[in-house]
Amino acid sequence: MPAPTKIDNYGPTTTIKTDAPTDVWLTAESLGENDPALLHNPSIPAVFVFDEPLLMRLRISPKRIVFLVETLAEIAETRPLNIF
Repeated sequence: MPAPTKIDNYGPTTTIKTDAPTDVWLTAESLGENDPALLHNPSIPAVFVFDEPLLMRLRISPKRIVFLVETLAEIAETRPLNIF
C-alpha cells in the first residue's frame, strides 16, 4: 500500500462497518448530543475516557473541565454512559 500523500488531521469521513458497534467512544473534541456517532447509534452505551496525561499536556482550563463534566451528565440522562 502506498504511503498517503496528505495527512488528515480531522479523522475519517466514512465508516467501515464489519460488526454492529457495542459502544460509542466519545472524545472531548466531539462531545455533545450532536456527535455523529451518538446520532447514528442512539440505542447503545457511550464511553468516555478522561485521558489525564493528555489533559495535562493540553493545559485544559478548569472551565473546560466543568463543561466536559456537565456535557457528560447531559448525555448520561439519555443513554448509559461509562466514564473511565
